[in-house]
Amino acid sequence: MPKRDRDVSHRWRWACALSLVLVVGAGSSAAQAYWQRSQPLPAVTVTSGDLNVVATWAGTMPAPGPLYPGQYRDLANLIVTETSASGSTLRWRLRPAVLLPISAPGSTYVQTTVYVQSCGTGVVIAPGTSYAPPGGLLPGESVELCVRISLRADAPGDFTKVVLDPTVEVRAVQALS
Repeated sequence: MPKRDRDVSHRWRWACALSLVLVVGAGSSAAQAYWQRSQPLPAVTVTSGDLNVVATWAGTMPAPGPLYPGQYRDLANLIVTETSASGSTLRWRLRPAVLLPISAPGSTYVQTTVYVQSCGTGVVIAPGTSYAPPGGLLPGESVELCVRISLRADAPGDFTKVVLDPTVEVRAVQALS
């Protein structure tokens, strides 16, 4: 048999084998999809859970006074409690934010820090992040926060008579496992 005939025969065998693999593979996939069985479930009501939080100040707010460069002031502790209806199994995380009514040039000199538990010694919740112990907080669980407002030491001398009246916004976010 000449070499050319042998090459054609060889190519023909490979083409046939490849076609057979494709036909068998596609057919078995179609058969598997066609022969799957389903079982209807009885009608049940499924509702989503709710995450609700209540935040209350513990104690009294400190008396307002001047804040000089390099100084800080701690606000009264804020107790945040998740108050979902009983039976909820949702775990949650706490996302606090401190908003100050200061114009853009002055805002770089004022810093706010949110601590879990005590100011200066508790866990710091960085801006834009959230907090929860491992596994998330359970419904009904409380977290105590402390907010510290500080004026950087390099604040200019003309940065005076600026009202530092913070608003603390707290959100409950579902903890994903």
